[in-house]
Amino acid sequence: MTHPNDEAYEDGFNDGKDGSPLDDYVQNNFGVLGNSDANDAYSKGYDEGKEHRYDDDSSSSDSTCFITTACVRSMNRSDDCEELTVLRNYRDTFLASQNHLRYAIREYYQLAPQIVQVVSRLPDSTSAFEDIYARIVQPTVEMIKRGQNHSAFDHYKAEVERLVRLYLTDSAQRAT
Repeated sequence: MTHPNDEAYEDGFNDGKDGSPLDDYVQNNFGVLGNSDANDAYSKGYDEGKEHRYDDDSSSSDSTCFITTACVRSMNRSDDCEELTVLRNYRDTFLASQNHLRYAIREYYQLAPQIVQVVSRLPDSTSAFEDIYARIVQPTVEMIKRGQNHSAFDHYKAEVERLVRLYLTDSAQRAT
C-alpha cells in the first residue's frame, strides 16, 4: 500500500512539472490549505517537479511548442539558448509578478500552440519562423536585456496579435 504522503508528493511533482508560471505563483503565495505532512509532501513534490518542467523528455509535442521554442528549433538552436533563457526568466519573474499582466500568460498558452501548428504546416515554415524570430523574438529579448520590460511586453503582445490575425482568423485558415 502506498503511503498518503508518497501520493501527495507524486501529485505535487506532476503538477509542478506540468504547471505554468501562474500555477507557480498560486503555489508560492497560497500553497496548499492546511498544515499537514501530506501538504508538505505535495509542496516539496511541486518544487521538484517544477525543476523538470523543461526537460527534453517532457511529454509536450512539437505541435504545442511555444513560438520562441519553435523559432529557435527551426534555426537548430538548443533549448537552453540565450533567447529561451531570457524569455522564460522574464515570463517566470516579471510577467508572473504583475497582477495586471498575468492574464497574458494564460492567453498566450491558448494561442501560441495554435499559431505554431499552423506555421509548421506552411510549405516554407522555416522561412516563416525566421521572420517571426526577427520580428518578435530578437527585438523582445533585446528590450528585456535593456530593462525595458513593459516595452518588451507591449511589443510581443502586439506581434502575437498580428500572428493571430495572420494565421488564426477564418480567412487565414481558409488560405492555408
